[in-house]
Amino acid sequence: MYQFEIRKDCIKEVRKTMLKKGVVFSLFVVAVIFLAHFKNPNIYATIIAITIMVGGIIWGFNKVVNRQMILYESFILTIDRQSINREQYDTPDIVIKTSDISRIIKNRNGSYSIKGSSPGTKIEVPAEIENFERLENALSGIMQISKKTGIQFEDLVMILALGSFAAVLISEDKTIIAVCGAIVLIISCYSFYLNRQNQNIDSQSKVSWWHGIFFIIWFIKNIYEQLNGQ
Repeated sequence: MYQFEIRKDCIKEVRKTMLKKGVVFSLFVVAVIFLAHFKNPNIYATIIAITIMVGGIIWGFNKVVNRQMILYESFILTIDRQSINREQYDTPDIVIKTSDISRIIKNRNGSYSIKGSSPGTKIEVPAEIENFERLENALSGIMQISKKTGIQFEDLVMILALGSFAAVLISEDKTIIAVCGAIVLIISCYSFYLNRQNQNIDSQSKVSWWHGIFFIIWFIKNIYEQLNGQ
């Protein structure tokens, strides 16, 4: 039997990775709001919107990092001949029998995704796991490991969603607004469903039903006003 935990010295790596993502997302938000300003020129409203959004991202970044540390410290992965078991604070234990494993994927960032035969059954193993080589040997002894390389379908969906969201806020063409708005709503609803079903996400990090409904109502209202010239 093998048992793995997260390395105790990974805090700097986690902060660095999340900081990069936060900076990229912040720049995207600022750029979209700035370009949307030319559609409805109001410099004060633009400055306020940018300040609120950036402030919210910074606050959210610190909260997420602190939360992630709690999850990492409680992460335990146990591998034996019969099954792979993952335990983690504020999430249900996930047990996948070795005979039910359908695929083991090594992601580009060094993390692993262990998928079961049942839909939605998956164990996510962070790249910051201890004894990395030992883990890889244990997993390869169960099944050949697939590797993700290049641009994946998930990347294209993310780019499509962000691009469509920006188009809705920036474009003045009603056809583009309607089509891109529909794309954002479809992807958002599906992502919300996956987020709620994901057993690797703790309860506090899951998007609440109220937040999801609020976003959908706000977005539909925004599209309606643009299509009707308000």
